[in-house]
Amino acid sequence: MNARNDLEQYLRPRKFRFMVGVAGCIVAVVLGLLGGLVNAGIIGATSKADAVPFGTMSDAQEGKYAYVDVVGLDEWSARSDDKYMYVCVDKDGQLSILCMKPSDESKFSSQKEYWAQYTKDGEGVTAPSPIRVYGTVTKMPSNLISVLSSTYGISSTTLTNKVGMFYLNTMVTAKDSLSSPLFAAAIASAIVGIIMLASHFRHVKTIRTCLDRLDAEGLTQKAWDELQVCLKDSAMVPGLPGMSLSENFIISKQDGAIMAYTDILWIYRHVVRKNFVAISRSLICRLTGSQTVGLGLKTRKKSSEEATQLISAAVSAKNPTVLVGFTPENSQRYEEMVRRA
Repeated sequence: MNARNDLEQYLRPRKFRFMVGVAGCIVAVVLGLLGGLVNAGIIGATSKADAVPFGTMSDAQEGKYAYVDVVGLDEWSARSDDKYMYVCVDKDGQLSILCMKPSDESKFSSQKEYWAQYTKDGEGVTAPSPIRVYGTVTKMPSNLISVLSSTYGISSTTLTNKVGMFYLNTMVTAKDSLSSPLFAAAIASAIVGIIMLASHFRHVKTIRTCLDRLDAEGLTQKAWDELQVCLKDSAMVPGLPGMSLSENFIISKQDGAIMAYTDILWIYRHVVRKNFVAISRSLICRLTGSQTVGLGLKTRKKSSEEATQLISAAVSAKNPTVLVGFTPENSQRYEEMVRRA
């Protein structure tokens, strides 16, 4: 084997990321197909005949398709976007919460009149014929319980004792209740798979980019010889397994990168934050020819700063003209270097 092949074999990514990526995409396809078959009614219980009576106190009903026979309906008492919450009473006198569109109220005129008369006059009011309503059993979030209890001027405990912890979402059909979790799981699997595959192929691309540069500069054999010395001496950057600083090269197995110090124009630490919290840190190396290679660092601030200082010092010792650190001045100087090249 020649030096390039030896380096490529050393730097190549583990199969784990590729296998997980492929598995994630396959699972996503399978779950998506299952969701489509459920949505099409080919498999799964998706008809009203399969619905069960709504029992507001039963945890086992969560997510199932159910029905309630409504004889009384109050005005809506809470809303979220196009979802309106109503208190209803069934033919057995059980109170429960319905989630409906306001346009659905029109078919409940008799039930609304009964509710108004019953709450005003008490017993003795003739109940209308019940209207059966179908939907998916959904757990009430705490903020909905608070709004409803405030609307009726009772405590949250009293409310849940009367209507339970669940509501019937008439806006989610039987097909939706079965297929939506499958589609959600398919999307999650696809995201994981794509991220893992993207990471794998980015690693492979970095290897080829770096080795092509070494070949063009006639440094491939030298880089391999120096890597052998590092491996023999176990000369690794503290806290960064797989990263070595040889006499003339940065070598990072975890990133698939190998670069000559003299090939680096600008080096600086890059931090990605989400909600003001650092979720990743990397060392960006801007190379001649406007190419960029990123080296992964620890997410802890102190350890990433220590690694950055160590690597920058090694590069500066062999390449005194390298720009170190991200500053407006260095950014401008780098742009000038690129334009002159």
